[in-house]
Amino acid sequence: MKDFFPNSTWFGFTGTPIFNVNKKQAQGQLARTTRDQYGDVLHTYTIKNALEDHAVLGFQVEHEDTIEPISLNNHIYDQLRQTEKYANASAIKVNDVIDQMNGIEKEKYIDNASFESDAHIQKVIRKIFRPDNAYLKFDFQNGRPQKSAILTTSSIEMAKRYYNKIKEMTKNPDWLWDEFPDYPIRKGRTMEDPNFPRIAITYH
Repeated sequence: MKDFFPNSTWFGFTGTPIFNVNKKQAQGQLARTTRDQYGDVLHTYTIKNALEDHAVLGFQVEHEDTIEPISLNNHIYDQLRQTEKYANASAIKVNDVIDQMNGIEKEKYIDNASFESDAHIQKVIRKIFRPDNAYLKFDFQNGRPQKSAILTTSSIEMAKRYYNKIKEMTKNPDWLWDEFPDYPIRKGRTMEDPNFPRIAITYH
């Protein structure tokens, strides 16, 4: 087509850009990232833009820590001490700065490898499927979930790891109660769907 239209200008559109952190495996001379395929970005329209334009439905964001708070704060304390700004600051000053941080700000001090560990994956899936939490989030009625959920990951490899960990955790028919004996649901409520959770993995 390019030969037929030699003076044409080409634009690429993608809703799932591929960056260096999740680039495709090398296959000859084929492009491995969106930039390799199309060149530099001309314009971006993010989910934030779509929400502001009311083009998509809003959603609730909940921040869940998977690292024990004191350990995380101490880690940030050590990181701040290594910076010129806080190297000579008082301990009270440094801790005050940490106390003013929200969850997202604190995450910036955590190495990406921490989010890719088996321990982190286990904490995430156990939070999602803990009976007292799952009953409400999946809106169980008459023992059956009425809502679905999407779990996004940083890479295809991470998606596969989450999928395998969930399948491993739920392989026993009584997994829900065996895995979470200390998190019962309230009396009068039931979770009786033998196929919960129905899980599928998709990726590009």
